[in-house]
Amino acid sequence: MLQISAGRFFRAGIPINEHLHRHAVYSNGWLIESVAVELPVGTIIGSTGIHDISTIMIEAVDRLEAQRPDGTNEFMVATGGYELVDDIAYVMTFVLNLNFCRNHDQVRRLVTRVGGVGRRDGAATEVERLTSVGVSA
Repeated sequence: MLQISAGRFFRAGIPINEHLHRHAVYSNGWLIESVAVELPVGTIIGSTGIHDISTIMIEAVDRLEAQRPDGTNEFMVATGGYELVDDIAYVMTFVLNLNFCRNHDQVRRLVTRVGGVGRRDGAATEVERLTSVGVSA
């Protein structure tokens, strides 16, 4: 979905419908400065300071072709936006080894608080902890 929103599969010369979706995600990471970080599919904006779980605003630009292949106008001008925000959060989770999710309670349950603010464990630590539990077949 992110590749479509970035415009990788659009036909040349076809008008594009663009719609901005803005949602809060929660994370055990933070942006030190409240400067917007531009992405090919939107923007990431830090909303809170340094906390165990911080709030980050994701703006995702939903892009869809405005015409069908037969030349008629497309009736669908935008998606709900949740999928785009979730996809950006998944990529950020994978790349940064931090948790990013629209569900505050889920992040709270996944993030182990070790030593207070400044020491954070990512999702990889939780997976390691779960797989090291003695489970016999």
